[in-house]
Amino acid sequence: MEIQDIMLAQDIKRWTIVRMMREQSLAEHTFNVTMIARAICKEIGLDDSNVTRYALDHDLDEILTGDIPTPAKQRLKIRDPYKGSGRALCDSQEISIVMLADMIEAIAFIQDNQIGRHANVVAEELTTRYTRRCDLISATNPKLITAANKVVLKLLDSPYETEKS
Repeated sequence: MEIQDIMLAQDIKRWTIVRMMREQSLAEHTFNVTMIARAICKEIGLDDSNVTRYALDHDLDEILTGDIPTPAKQRLKIRDPYKGSGRALCDSQEISIVMLADMIEAIAFIQDNQIGRHANVVAEELTTRYTRRCDLISATNPKLITAANKVVLKLLDSPYETEKS
């Protein structure tokens, strides 16, 4: 993908079927996932080079497709269609870090910006998926889950949280 294509991420809207107080672009989401993934790496003392690269290109396919809602991905059996050069460099722990960061970012955004019952249901589903993923990973890597949950707590306890209007 060329740089002019990648720059379109700022115009790709997320949360297409969930009502939010404000729009989120793919570029904003990608930045947030990258920063969350780096924070998890810092918590466990892991070099974040591979994780950063993967986090930056984990959703580049959405520049071509737009944000496909999760129910549509499930129905169409679309599973991680963009492997990206970043993922190829990662081991299973690094891939898990980006997956967790992606879920953490979605939970944080929806908690801060959701409107209505459907958004509340989606927030609950995301939290359940995050918990299940943590349970799976904790069997082999409890240190990673401890680090991820520390980052979650920092996000939820942020002094910069803005009030909903």
